Amino acid sequence: MKRKVELYGRLKDAGLGPVLTLELPPNATARHALSALKSAFGPQSGLLASCVLAGADEVLAPGERLPAGRLAVLPGMRRLTTVTKSRLDPAALARAVSSPRHGAVASFAGAVRAVHAGRRVKAVSYDCFLPLAEKELARIAARAEKKWPARVAVSHRVGRLRVGELSVAIAAGSAHRAEAYDACRFVIEEIKRSLPVWKKEHYVRGDGRWLAGCALHRRKR
Repeated sequence: MKRKVELYGRLKDAGLGPVLTLELPPNATARHALSALKSAFGPQSGLLASCVLAGADEVLAPGERLPAGRLAVLPGMRRLTTVTKSRLDPAALARAVSSPRHGAVASFAGAVRAVHAGRRVKAVSYDCFLPLAEKELARIAARAEKKWPARVAVSHRVGRLRVGELSVAIAAGSAHRAEAYDACRFVIEEIKRSLPVWKKEHYVRGDGRWLAGCALHRRKR
């Protein structure tokens, strides 16, 4: 299918015009569109490194299906929420929320522990429905930023993790420490409550088991 994507800011100087027409697969996601954009930009694809794709009313998560209507690629806007198989970097998140206006940066990191409920754990597997997980994580961060004058970055890892490896990392920057602490705490509690990520513990003795998942909440329209 063909979709038109509008270019803004410095992207208009790439010589490709203000609008690009992309050839995409049926049910394409934002990730498909960004990949096609990189191909279209060719040697200038580095311009897309800090860009995000947006629909008419919100920034799209990479795994999110493209909505009907207008699409735009926006420069200089890093997405600060990620669900990833890669190792987490709490220091990078702290740098992302740092600012001359912020007198405080609070961080939280959650790691796989060696013992849970009296059983020795050797690893944990995290599974998720990526498009929904990415969108929900972005929504949690946005809610924290709305409740407190803070900038929030958060990453959640999926896949199989060994004991001691980080499963979640959060950073919140604010003018004062109280708001940064509160935003950090809110994000981890909401992740535990509503992020659609499922967890299986692998035990030293025994095969392992899936733990109870979060409660999924239908959004009011």
